[in-house]
Amino acid sequence: MFAEAAQAGVTAGGLEEDPQGVLEAHGRLTTAVARHTAERALREVVLTSAQALLG
Repeated sequence: MFAEAAQAGVTAGGLEEDPQGVLEAHGRLTTAVARHTAERALREVVLTSAQALLG
Protein backbone atom coordinates (compact mmCIF):
# COMPACT_ATOMS: atom_id res chain seq x y z
CA MET A 1 0.00 0.00 0.00
CA PHE A 2 2.79 2.44 0.89
CA ALA A 3 4.74 1.56 -2.24
CA GLU A 4 1.63 2.21 -4.33
CA ALA A 5 1.20 5.62 -2.73
CA ALA A 6 4.80 6.49 -3.48
CA GLN A 7 4.43 5.35 -7.10
CA ALA A 8 1.14 7.16 -7.67
CA GLY A 9 2.52 10.47 -6.47
CA VAL A 10 0.71 13.31 -4.81
CA THR A 11 -1.98 15.58 -6.18
CA ALA A 12 -3.19 18.86 -4.77
CA GLY A 13 -6.04 21.16 -5.66
CA GLY A 14 -6.22 24.88 -5.15
CA LEU A 15 -4.63 27.99 -6.57
CA GLU A 16 -1.43 27.96 -8.59
CA GLU A 17 -0.24 31.41 -7.56
CA ASP A 18 -0.35 33.69 -4.52
CA PRO A 19 1.13 36.94 -5.85
CA GLN A 20 -0.04 39.09 -2.96
CA GLY A 21 0.72 36.57 -0.22
CA VAL A 22 -2.94 36.32 0.81
CA LEU A 23 -2.95 32.52 0.98
CA GLU A 24 0.30 32.41 2.94
CA ALA A 25 -0.95 35.06 5.36
CA HIS A 26 -3.83 32.72 6.23
CA GLY A 27 -1.78 29.54 6.45
CA ARG A 28 -2.84 28.27 3.01
CA LEU A 29 -0.52 26.81 0.39
CA THR A 30 -0.35 27.05 -3.38
CA THR A 31 -0.73 23.75 -5.22
CA ALA A 32 3.01 23.53 -5.91
CA VAL A 33 3.94 24.05 -2.26
CA ALA A 34 1.22 21.66 -1.07
CA ARG A 35 2.38 18.98 -3.52
CA HIS A 36 6.04 19.41 -2.54
CA THR A 37 5.19 19.28 1.18
CA ALA A 38 3.05 16.15 0.79
CA GLU A 39 5.71 14.40 -1.32
CA ARG A 40 8.38 15.24 1.26
CA ALA A 41 6.20 13.98 4.13
CA LEU A 42 5.44 10.77 2.24
CA ARG A 43 9.13 10.18 1.52
CA GLU A 44 10.64 11.29 4.84
CA VAL A 45 7.97 10.22 7.33
CA VAL A 46 5.47 7.72 5.95
CA LEU A 47 7.76 5.52 3.85
CA THR A 48 10.59 5.67 6.41
CA SER A 49 8.21 4.66 9.20
CA ALA A 50 6.62 1.92 7.11
CA GLN A 51 10.04 0.49 6.27
CA ALA A 52 11.06 0.54 9.95
CA LEU A 53 7.83 -1.14 11.03
CA LEU A 54 7.47 -3.64 8.21
CA GLY A 55 11.09 -4.27 7.31
